[in-house]
Amino acid sequence: MRALFVCLLIMSMHSGRLMAQSDITTGMLPVNPTRMMSGLYERTARADRQLRDKSLQYLQRLKTKEQRLYKRLYKKDTAAARQLFSDIEERYYLYGQQLTTDAPPIHALRQQYVPNLDSVNVALRFLQDHLLSGNTALAGQLQAGMAGFQQQVSQTSALQALLAGRSELLQTQLRSFGLLKELRKFRQELTYYKITVARYRSYLNQPDKLVSKLLSALSAQPIFKQFFQRYSALAALLPPSPDANPLLNPGGGLQVRSLVMNSLQQTVGSGPNVNELFQQQMGSAYSQLQTIKDKLAAFKKDKTLNDLDEHVPNRQKTRSVLQRLELGTNFQSTRANAWFPTTTDIGLSVGYRLNDKSLVGLGGSYKAGWGKDIRHIALSHQGFGLRSFLSYKIKGSFHATGGLEYNYQKPFGNFRDLPGMNDWQKSGLVGISKVIALRHKLLTKTQLQLLYDLLAKDRDGTQRFIFRIGYNFK
Repeated sequence: MRALFVCLLIMSMHSGRLMAQSDITTGMLPVNPTRMMSGLYERTARADRQLRDKSLQYLQRLKTKEQRLYKRLYKKDTAAARQLFSDIEERYYLYGQQLTTDAPPIHALRQQYVPNLDSVNVALRFLQDHLLSGNTALAGQLQAGMAGFQQQVSQTSALQALLAGRSELLQTQLRSFGLLKELRKFRQELTYYKITVARYRSYLNQPDKLVSKLLSALSAQPIFKQFFQRYSALAALLPPSPDANPLLNPGGGLQVRSLVMNSLQQTVGSGPNVNELFQQQMGSAYSQLQTIKDKLAAFKKDKTLNDLDEHVPNRQKTRSVLQRLELGTNFQSTRANAWFPTTTDIGLSVGYRLNDKSLVGLGGSYKAGWGKDIRHIALSHQGFGLRSFLSYKIKGSFHATGGLEYNYQKPFGNFRDLPGMNDWQKSGLVGISKVIALRHKLLTKTQLQLLYDLLAKDRDGTQRFIFRIGYNFK
C-alpha cells in the first residue's frame, strides 16, 4: 500500500510538471523563435565585432595624443617626460590585449547590466528548456554570442576606467607645466570613446520588433515569470529569498538597527564594547565621507580644470559616414487657380553632418507639370535643377540656410534633350529655416524654409522670395 502511494505521488508530481511546461507552446508565440534567434545572433555578432574594432581605433588615437604630449613635455622637462611617458608602447599594447584576448568570465555582480540582454538570455534559456526541440544548438550558440558581447562590454568599461585614471594623472602632472590645453585633445578623444561605447550598449538594449513580440508573449505566462525570477541576472543582485542574506529585513524596506547589531555581535562577539565600537566606526566613516565631499567641492571650484570641459565635443565624430548622412525632400507648387497646381517642384537631397550644428549637401529637383485645370490634366517635364546647400544651427530650432542652384526652367521632352549648363538659370539662396520634430515611422522632422534669391535682381520677372517645405527621412 505504501509503495502504491509513493508511485501515485511521483506520477502526480511528474504530470504537474508536464502541465506546467505545456501551458505555452511554440504555436502560441507571435513570432518564429528560429527566425528571431538567427537575426539576433547576426546583430549581436556584428555589434561585438564593431565595438572591438572601434575600441582599438580609439586606443590608437589616444596613444598618438600621448606621444604628442610627450614631445611637448620633453622640450620643457626631459626627466619628467621620461618618467610620465616611458611606458606608452607597452601600456597601450596591454590595453589592446585586454580587448582581443578572451578573459575569464566576470562575475554577474561586476558586469555591466544590460536589461535587454538579461531578458533575452532568460527567454532563450526558457525556450531551450521548455519549447525548442530541434534548435537547441542555435539557442546555445546565441547565448554564447550574447555572453561574449556582455563580456566585451564589461572589458571595455574596465578599460575606460583605466583610461579615466590615466587622464586624471596626466591632468595633475601637466598642470604645473602649463600643458592643460594640449591635454584637452586627449580628454576629448576619451569622451568620444565613452559616447561610442554607450551608443553600442544602448543599441543592443533596444530590441527589434520580433524580440519585443516574443518577450511580450512570454511575459504574460506565469511559468515564465517564475523562470525569470530564478534565472535572471537580477536574481544575483536581489535574491528572492530573505534567507540568502541575514541582513535583509524580512518585513521589507531598509535594514533596522537591531539586525545590524546582531550581525556585529555574531562577527566580533557580544559585550558592552560592541556599541562603542559601532559608534567609533560610524564616526570614522562619516569623517571620511565629509573629506571626500570637501575634495569634490574644491574640484568644482577649480576654474582651470573646468575650462577643459567647457567645450562640448562633436558627437558626430563617434558616428560612421553612413550614420552622418541625412536624406531629405521638399515640395513647392505653383497654382493656376485657388486650388489646382500647374507645376510642382520635387527636390531630393543628401546631407552630411560636419558637426552637431553644421550640415552640407547636394541634391536635385524636378518640376512636374499637371496641365491647365482639373479638366485638362497632362503630365509633362517643365524643368530640372541641381543644388548645393549649407545649414547652420543658430539657436533652438532655427537654422541659417544658404546654397547655390542651377535650374532649367523650360519644358523638355526627355532628359537627353537638356542643354548645357550655360543655358541654365543660376540662383544664390540665403535665408532661414525652422525645424519641427515629427513622430513618424518614416519621417523625423519638417523644415519650413524662407529663402531669398540674391541673383534674382539680374533677371526680370523672377521670383525673389521662395518658400519651401522639406522633410527628413529616418
